[in-house]
Amino acid sequence: MDSLFGILMFVLWIGFSIYNASKKAAAKKAADEKKKQQRTVTTQESRPQPKKPEPPKPTFQELMEEIRRAAEAEAQKKAAAKREKELARELKARRIEDQEKKRHEEYMRFVEKQRHEQHDAESHQLDQRIMKVYSQSRKKPALLKKLDLKHIIISDAILNRPYK
Repeated sequence: MDSLFGILMFVLWIGFSIYNASKKAAAKKAADEKKKQQRTVTTQESRPQPKKPEPPKPTFQELMEEIRRAAEAEAQKKAAAKREKELARELKARRIEDQEKKRHEEYMRFVEKQRHEQHDAESHQLDQRIMKVYSQSRKKPALLKKLDLKHIIISDAILNRPYK
């Protein structure tokens, strides 16, 4: 057992030495990398870097001018939006007016057609009545006296009226 205990201690000591050696190697490697980075940083820092000139600070008048331009731009946007809305309203109103005008024209054509048909029907009826009266008046002269002059004038005005 003593020998087993001695061997175990020897193996643990070797393992512990290897562990310490790897720790030291890792620390040395990290230190070398850190030195390399410091060298590169110092070389980069040692180079003079061109300085960007700072823009001059705006004066009060320049600030006010910038604010005025921004306000004008905003006002122009609002005016443009207002004009677009007005144009849309006008277009809508024009469309409605055009529709109303079209309906009115269709109505007027319909009315004219109806008047023309009525006029043709009335004139045909009047022609038939006149022919009837005329044929009867040839047969009987007393019928001409029954024909009313007022009715004849109205019939003539109806027959000779213009279409429009």
